[in-house]
Amino acid sequence: LNESITNTKELVLDLNGKTITGTDTTSKNFGLINNNGTLTIADSVGGGKITYAQGTSNVGWAVDVKGSFTLESGTIELTGSSWSIGYAVDVRPNSWGTEYTNPSVFTMNGGNIVSNDGAVRVASSSAAEHKKVSASFVMNGGEIDAAWDGVFVQQSDAIYDDLSFTMNGGTIKSALNPVRVYGPAPTGY
Repeated sequence: LNESITNTKELVLDLNGKTITGTDTTSKNFGLINNNGTLTIADSVGGGKITYAQGTSNVGWAVDVKGSFTLESGTIELTGSSWSIGYAVDVRPNSWGTEYTNPSVFTMNGGNIVSNDGAVRVASSSAAEHKKVSASFVMNGGEIDAAWDGVFVQQSDAIYDDLSFTMNGGTIKSALNPVRVYGPAPTGY
């Protein structure tokens, strides 16, 4: 894949019981959803998965700058043996300076995320001059199984971002933290 889903592209990927395997050697993400791009992954047959193996990047799917990503069914798997802090899905805020419009959103309605590092990170990437940008992860169902953080809401030093995690259903298993919230002014989850 290793391509941006961008500029209002809407893509539905039915795994149909198949496995997609990739390793990124270009220091980019396995897949990038941004600029009003939308990706939905489903698996109509069952047993389908996307496996992202260790490469030069430590993030599988990146949802960045007004992107929308939905996992309906199937498995997203992040593998490798020497990740530093890798995430199967990384959600970042929307366009700099745009106040709470077109947020970057990852929605998990079903399926599985399996990671030998972190599973989902919702993280800041703005500064004071770019106020009130937003990113969110909504978990309605499915299962997360991570060796590091299941969900990491990482505010860092950018206290102006609106980062959120909402769990309406599903299961989170983690060897470290099922949910970790970090930041100078966290608003909770």
